[in-house]
Amino acid sequence: MSFFMKNIGNPFVKMILQSPLHPLMSESTAVIFVTGKKSGKTYSFPVNYLRTGKTIWITSMRHRSWWKNLRGGAQVSLLLAGRDCEGQGEVFEDSAEVEKYLSEYLLLRPAYVKYFEVGMDLEGKLIPEDLKRATEERVMVRVILS
Repeated sequence: MSFFMKNIGNPFVKMILQSPLHPLMSESTAVIFVTGKKSGKTYSFPVNYLRTGKTIWITSMRHRSWWKNLRGGAQVSLLLAGRDCEGQGEVFEDSAEVEKYLSEYLLLRPAYVKYFEVGMDLEGKLIPEDLKRATEERVMVRVILS
């Protein structure tokens, strides 16, 4: 993560999401609170999310490390649309699972295909080569809200 994002960008986004101005961003951005498995410390990060019922989907770059604390499942907290929520988080690292869930994520939120550099054909299907590349760079996180 760049110095700018770590020291300026992320704190600014978290500040907005924790304020009365949260509706400006909270439709697709939340703050996740994860406890470090080794340190026991709580870490918080702004994340883009997609909600389907009681399920929250988050994607992260593989080179980041926060999601590794969710291996094997872990309790997490979220600041979601101005509300504190709890849930059970788990991470999907297997390429086939990531491809499946990332594909569903992008089809439900097609505006994100540009961000993920995944093309769509004229029928609205994801370009397989682009999806494969995006899958290799990312993991998927699922949080089932309590």
